[in-house]
Amino acid sequence: MKDDIKNTGSPAYLMILSGLFTMLFRLFIVLAVMSASFVLIINLMVVKGTNGEILDIDTVISQNRETFNPKKNRTAIVFGASVLKNQEPSAMFKDRLDVAVTLYNSGLVKDILVTGDGTCYSYNETAVGKKYLIGKKIPGPAIKLDDSGIDTYNSLFSASKKYGNSLSSSVLISQEFHLKRALYIAESLGFSPLAVSPSLQKEESLWWGPFREVFARVKAYFDVHSKSFAKISLSLQGFNSCK
Repeated sequence: MKDDIKNTGSPAYLMILSGLFTMLFRLFIVLAVMSASFVLIINLMVVKGTNGEILDIDTVISQNRETFNPKKNRTAIVFGASVLKNQEPSAMFKDRLDVAVTLYNSGLVKDILVTGDGTCYSYNETAVGKKYLIGKKIPGPAIKLDDSGIDTYNSLFSASKKYGNSLSSSVLISQEFHLKRALYIAESLGFSPLAVSPSLQKEESLWWGPFREVFARVKAYFDVHSKSFAKISLSLQGFNSCK
């Protein structure tokens, strides 16, 4: 008798589970589409929300030298990137530093500001960047460091406080996919700097960088519109903040 009841109720039970699964799956699809649309719209707003032009270094040297009037005393701002275990800059970071070296040696910038995460002994983007620049014969007094640049917003916010209106005469240096976000943030802070990218893109910047940038632009949008930024005070904790 009990077996007959179970057999009779089993199809109904499976139908309920099937209906619940279908409803959850449809809800998941709707949420996924909404999230993707939201991310896409934010990305378009960031990319299209800047008037800045991005030049590659070869074009600057060969065709656009007049844009970089040395009389403006421009500062090259190099955004930090990952550091290897041997305390050498990653290929992407090295590309950025090499652009700064070229601009400096060509007399198009007066000094170089390396901004990045410099809060640790074991992982210090700015110290590694300075070491690399010195190895390229850039004089020490021409190298400035900002250890509070734990993200792009912080880097530019801190630079705007240090350099004031002269930030508009600076040159932002990074890969093209990153510079679109950097220019968006800079302009939101009231500045219109120039932007220069490496001419050749290393393999690591061909897929991982652009992929990561999709989500980084969403963060940048909220940083700009909420006027919030990660705690710059992290840098004030000194090197005791990590091992």
